[in-house]
Amino acid sequence: MTILASPDGAPASAENLTQNGCNHNGAEPIRFHFKGFSIWLDFGEQRSDFPSAFSTTGNGDFSEKNHSLNDDVKLACSEMAEAHGLFPIPAPHVTVLYGIEHTSQAAVREKFSQVRELIKAWPVLRPIGMVADVELDGVNGGTMDMSWCEITFASSDAHEKLVDLVHQIFHAGVKGGMHEQRAGPWRPHLSIAYDNPEGKALTMSNVLPMLAKRPSLVGDRKATGISLWSTEGTMGHWKLLDQIVFDEKQATADRSPSLLSRWRNAFYL
Repeated sequence: MTILASPDGAPASAENLTQNGCNHNGAEPIRFHFKGFSIWLDFGEQRSDFPSAFSTTGNGDFSEKNHSLNDDVKLACSEMAEAHGLFPIPAPHVTVLYGIEHTSQAAVREKFSQVRELIKAWPVLRPIGMVADVELDGVNGGTMDMSWCEITFASSDAHEKLVDLVHQIFHAGVKGGMHEQRAGPWRPHLSIAYDNPEGKALTMSNVLPMLAKRPSLVGDRKATGISLWSTEGTMGHWKLLDQIVFDEKQATADRSPSLLSRWRNAFYL
């Protein structure tokens, strides 16, 4: 595994963390305006527990005892936010599909019900490195203005088939074709923190001590569910719309290819 910094490019809500536009440590969400609806892989407890997980002690500090599940990634996210005065990412996640804009909230919820029917588990994610970097919209292929740090994972044929399935569900019938073509292979990553591009906090010199403290961050990781979020606006406006919690007892990852075939057959018929 490599450690690198490369030029790559009342549902639960982030608003639960805010008071007058700031979170409890006084930080504002990054300025960048995200778009549309997004599909996330979830890790750990359900997002309905999210607001209380980031509650603070009387002196305004984050308290680890507030976590009903002391998950390594959740603690890393809250610790990075506290240590560097950043607005915490609303929930640790890996994005499957970002920025769905061609549909209404009612329609996207209906499509998500197909995800509930067809996807019962997700193959384990294997880490291949950590990245701390800056991206600028329109520069070297960048599409966002931010700095960030992340755990980067490998994709596989099994992962790509599931991402294809999710993409086809949400893009079926768009622009006169059966679905828009998905661009490139999936690049799974789990972000630990975001900052504005001029921020100086998210550097490898700050990421490496966090990794030394919590080496389990770069262990294999299994998603506990998949969720639908509105990611329109700044991070403080993100909202959870629906969530599926995987049932490990009945689900196996190798069911997905047959489900993909079943969905395609049903759709094309």
